[in-house]
Amino acid sequence: MSWPAALLGLIVAALLVVGTIPIFVSLVVMPTLGHPTWHLYRKSVASAYPHRTL
Repeated sequence: MSWPAALLGLIVAALLVVGTIPIFVSLVVMPTLGHPTWHLYRKSVASAYPHRTL
């Protein structure tokens, strides 16, 4: 294998890793933000409509 081909392979591999980082970040960040947001939403709706249950 020549050096240019190996270098191209490393560049492609690095770009694939960089491209998958947002997926892994979203798997952690979205639930972390979504869980407390849902509870705040439920509290705000419950205070606006005390006779209803969620």
